[in-house]
Amino acid sequence: MRLHSLKPVAILGKGVSGLACARLLEHLHIPYEIFDQQGPRLPENIQQFALCIFSPGFSPHHPWLKSFYRARILCVNELDFAATYLENPLIAVTGTNGKTSVTECLSQIFLQQGQSALAVGNNGSALSNIVLQGVSRDTYLVCEVSSFQAWGLRYLAPSQVLWTNLSPDHLNYHRNFSHYLQSKAHLAKLCLANGGHVFLGPSLQNLLHGNLRHPQAHFIPVPTEDDRHWVQQFPLKFSVGQVENFHILKYFCEFNKIPLRILEHCLHRFKQPLHRLHKVRTVRRIEFWEDSKATNLHATQAALASFKDYPNVHWILGGQSKGEHLNDYVNVFEKYSNVQKIYLIGETGPRLYALFLKNTSMHATCILSGSLENVFKSLCTHDEKATIVFSPGFASWDQFSNYAERGTYFETLVAQMNESED
Repeated sequence: MRLHSLKPVAILGKGVSGLACARLLEHLHIPYEIFDQQGPRLPENIQQFALCIFSPGFSPHHPWLKSFYRARILCVNELDFAATYLENPLIAVTGTNGKTSVTECLSQIFLQQGQSALAVGNNGSALSNIVLQGVSRDTYLVCEVSSFQAWGLRYLAPSQVLWTNLSPDHLNYHRNFSHYLQSKAHLAKLCLANGGHVFLGPSLQNLLHGNLRHPQAHFIPVPTEDDRHWVQQFPLKFSVGQVENFHILKYFCEFNKIPLRILEHCLHRFKQPLHRLHKVRTVRRIEFWEDSKATNLHATQAALASFKDYPNVHWILGGQSKGEHLNDYVNVFEKYSNVQKIYLIGETGPRLYALFLKNTSMHATCILSGSLENVFKSLCTHDEKATIVFSPGFASWDQFSNYAERGTYFETLVAQMNESED
């Protein structure tokens, strides 16, 4: 689809991907104009453009995109456009949770084999930057693909796709769970149509209801006790959410005849992404765990399940809704009888507080804190042994610019507490 036109290109969004795309167009000597919600705004005459390249933040229902569709102007996202300028072998990783961990780990596996590889895509490395860097065409690109990027793909043709799992997320963007699911299924179907192989995590078989019946679509079985025992040797064994991810990687390596020792070497050395579940420190018999990257129910469930043998867990929950059903959080909580307190923060805090109080089987004390600062004010007088789990389960944009800022702030508040017993 490589563009050869004197007409300019319209770029929608001037975030990371939009600016990366602009740099690529400059390199290709293709004129462009960039438009953003904060300005400049899209002009009325859009027939002047040969192509529209949109950033992931522009949903399928955005009025600007609809204007280009009505004008019959081709619309592609940044990932798709950049892919047309690359001939590298590309492996895509998608799912609700675990994408970044699997992407980073898989790139390390290829490197351990002596194969050039890069982790790219939704993990922060825009594909347009890879084109500009001029990487050799034999470099494997392990590309994290979000549902925002997957739904509009036309030209990206991965040779293999790893789809980790799926649970409701980003429903304010997709409007319903069906569109969210189909966005990721679209990526898998592109791969299969290209003769590739798709590896689907154990939790996906019931969700897809036969929609991906294909000889090269591999549904990975549920981990056996032996599989779970195998995971216990690795440093990240604490996180329940990693068990399934490691199991998927093991299956992928077996299929691709990658020696198990290489995978094991990578998993022993692997460091999970920042702001995934990890212990920050212990203060006055209180353990503090941070999991700010948990922005949906599935992720926070995995965090709580990791503490099933801890007797006195205090859970910090809340943030900005992405269209979730808040009752689901209340219903899931009933499984965790060891959670003794729930601190509710952010935009969803008041609504969650009301729902928890209505629950007749409620077994924990609910505190409507509103903010992390207020949570820590409460903890100043706490003197019993406890485990504080900051796994908020919602987006951060109501009080922070992103989940990383939120996680860093939590750790700053922990660091300011006195009497460390590390």
